[in-house]
Amino acid sequence: MKKNFILLFLTLITFLITLTTINVKAENGVPYKTFTEDSSHWLIQTQDAYIPVAVIDVLKDEKLKNPEDIFILEEKIYIADTGNKRILVVEDNLNLVTSLGSGILNQPTGVFVTKENEETFIFVADYGNKLVYKFDASGNMIQEFGRPQNSPLFGESESFQPNKITVDARGNIYIVDLANLNGIIQLSKQGEFLGYFGQSLVKPSLRTILQFIFYSDEQKQKVYKEPSTNIANLALDHEGLINTVANDINGNIIQRLNISGNNLLPDGTNTGTVFLTRDYNQLVNLVDIFVGPIGNIYVIDNIGFISEYDMEGNLLFVFGGKDDTGMVKGLLNTPTGIASDDSFNLYAIDKVDSKIHVYAPTEFANLVHEAINYYQDGKYIESKEPWEKVLQMNSMFDLAHIGLGNAYYKLEMYDDAIKHFEIANNKLGYSQSYWELRNIWFNNNLLYILLLFLIWILDRICIKGYYFKLIISYIIKPFTYLTKFKLFKEIKYITYLMKNPADVFYGIKRQKKVSIFTATLLYFVLYIEHLFSKIYTGFVFNFTEVERLSLLSEASQILVPLLIFVIANYLVGSINEGEGRLKDVYISTIYSLMPLIIFWPFVTILSQFLTVNETFIFTSTTNILWAWSFINLFVMIKEVHNYSVKETLKIIIITIFTMLMIVAACFIFYILFNQVIDFIFEVLTEVRSNA
Repeated sequence: MKKNFILLFLTLITFLITLTTINVKAENGVPYKTFTEDSSHWLIQTQDAYIPVAVIDVLKDEKLKNPEDIFILEEKIYIADTGNKRILVVEDNLNLVTSLGSGILNQPTGVFVTKENEETFIFVADYGNKLVYKFDASGNMIQEFGRPQNSPLFGESESFQPNKITVDARGNIYIVDLANLNGIIQLSKQGEFLGYFGQSLVKPSLRTILQFIFYSDEQKQKVYKEPSTNIANLALDHEGLINTVANDINGNIIQRLNISGNNLLPDGTNTGTVFLTRDYNQLVNLVDIFVGPIGNIYVIDNIGFISEYDMEGNLLFVFGGKDDTGMVKGLLNTPTGIASDDSFNLYAIDKVDSKIHVYAPTEFANLVHEAINYYQDGKYIESKEPWEKVLQMNSMFDLAHIGLGNAYYKLEMYDDAIKHFEIANNKLGYSQSYWELRNIWFNNNLLYILLLFLIWILDRICIKGYYFKLIISYIIKPFTYLTKFKLFKEIKYITYLMKNPADVFYGIKRQKKVSIFTATLLYFVLYIEHLFSKIYTGFVFNFTEVERLSLLSEASQILVPLLIFVIANYLVGSINEGEGRLKDVYISTIYSLMPLIIFWPFVTILSQFLTVNETFIFTSTTNILWAWSFINLFVMIKEVHNYSVKETLKIIIITIFTMLMIVAACFIFYILFNQVIDFIFEVLTEVRSNA
């Protein structure tokens, strides 16, 4: 009796938990999370952009069988119903379904629809028949395209198994053949072979350079003709440009190709959905691409994630996921196609389950689309209101901050524009807004600047700079009291490097002008200046994520290399008749970096007042400081070790090599130490388990 009661109680608890779970899911209605990209290109969760509203496997008694492609034009949906060897045409809100190609098609895997002189034509890539067909709106086959004949550009050994297809406004046909790795096959309106399009060759690397040196001519020809990417699918946008998705060993690539085959999207545009799966061994391949009503790009991959980009390659949303059971609405098993209608409703093809998943945009997504539409048309002021509504719903949506920044810029509200550009990490917009603010400041204060300049001129001409010298004397007067302290004298000694660096290093080596304590203090000062530069360099030139700044990591970037240099140079000098002691090298090294110690903070402050147009001022000034420091290091090695110029050059090369060996030795020691620790823990675990 007691056991039955416990069993009944557990059953009731399980039922209540299940019921609660079902209610939560029903309230949410979405079995996945939606992500967007922040200014640092990290995926962050956002509001639902699309919700699954339907799953379709039967269209007016026409059951789908292994569909592989979908296309939408003017509220008509065209489906490559591959298993049934036909193209389904769906219209009138899914109520009217017709088919074409029955008895002709064998394995239709790609479909594209175009209009010529108000007439509709359907192009079908038939992988099984190795042909491309052209049908009219009534389903009559009016033209077929086979393997290019009598073309010296299309080799006899080249594959022709059309898989996906698109057609441009001139009637040129672009075909993806997965077995042909030379690029997209391009045919004319009459079927003549025009060449390969979007071909991507292997990029030069150390490996390919060595191959070029040592391979035979036959091997070179094979290597340098091998494409680095395999184009999986393509789509035509509203500007007549070809958009493609490709996969290779380095990842996934989304491209918009101009007439020359050059990519117009930012390098590295991809879905990054492997980070959502948290499975870094998961093979992610992009399978289809579709261009939406405002030029937005939809991409779907083999694990069921759908990504949406704007026409500039900015990631808007990524959502979805995989469901092997085929029972969850909105999750896909084996996706093969994606398309959008003019209302931004999405239709995703699931081949294995023979279903179409339909997604409707949310209010949040519609606001984003409305704002982007204004934004892309250059109507920044009109986009202000929808962007503000987007930020009310999600204050971390960076594209909204960029849109508002542009709107405020057009309204000449530059302070507000700067705030939004800074949040979105948009350096170009920030720079343009700051340029305008700076011009306004100069215009408002030009009279005072000219007045001060005039006073300075009169002071120099009339009274020989008396007041200027008087002001300087008051500034430096407090420092005169520090001259009686030894530490201050040793630090001040660094300024003599500007006059004669050889004498300074001689004084350090022979006259013991500087102590180890002072040198160590200067190493610490250099480290603090390095941190100051990381944090306070002007926004336009600063790529540091302050919230992720690590004091230990920064020390390893500036102090550890210097200490390794000191040790390596001393060791190399010791075995090459160098006269410098470890103490001399340690002190002289930090004094060699006098330009950085003195001027680095001023360059950092200067960067706050520069724009992108003055990048050369910041970069050239920084490069001068480093070059000056390296010259001092050269003089230091020569004087401290008493070498000739030729010997100094040789010692520098050996020192660099020794530094690399020290780093390699430390790395090997670290690996061995970890292995020893792991071994000890395994032994202790084994002993404990057997005890």
